[in-house]
Amino acid sequence: MLKEVKKKAKALEFGFVDGRVLEIPTSWLRSRCSCAICLANSEQSQPLFLTTSESQAYDSIKNMEPVGNYAFSVTWGDSHRSIYSYERVFLEFENIPWPEHLRANLNPAQEPAS
Repeated sequence: MLKEVKKKAKALEFGFVDGRVLEIPTSWLRSRCSCAICLANSEQSQPLFLTTSESQAYDSIKNMEPVGNYAFSVTWGDSHRSIYSYERVFLEFENIPWPEHLRANLNPAQEPAS
């Protein structure tokens, strides 16, 4: 069960009641936006060319808020808005075939308090 979400400079940190922590890069999250505009751009396979200032705003989070109990919305630095279900994000992120040395850092085991 999800306990808290912290916004970091270039990531969202999801803390669970069992002590697990999942840190998801904002660049990865933004690339998974499934709104009509983003889906149309990806289907056309058009590369996205951004200026430096656009690039900085592209994956920076301006605002984040819950959507019911099942999702959260993100307003990005360029004012684009995305909605993500927790289930979809966690399943997709945890099922990426990460190299073993990176996978160990995704969900660090929490030592029980002594």
